[in-house]
Amino acid sequence: MGRANFKFAGLCALALALAMVLVASIEDLPIRDPDGVVVPTYVRLPIILLIAWLLDVVPRALVRSGSHLRTVSGHFRAVARERWTRSHVVFAVSGLAAW
Repeated sequence: MGRANFKFAGLCALALALAMVLVASIEDLPIRDPDGVVVPTYVRLPIILLIAWLLDVVPRALVRSGSHLRTVSGHFRAVARERWTRSHVVFAVSGLAAW
């Protein structure tokens, strides 16, 4: 997926946010969470990213270490460096930001 696709997603998210603020102000409506979740989005999204990161890294580190629990931390770091490069982190964060 190219960089232009993320720009488009970000621009769509920005346009929708501006439309929401405009309609809410014109119609004198409060801005609410459509999901009805008590946890704010700025807390929920990093938790989602952390869970995704753990679900990607932990099983791979456990498989690499075999039955040697002493080596899990070393494999954990190696897998995290291999799988979550800067471009992968930008991909995940920009996807969540557009969402």
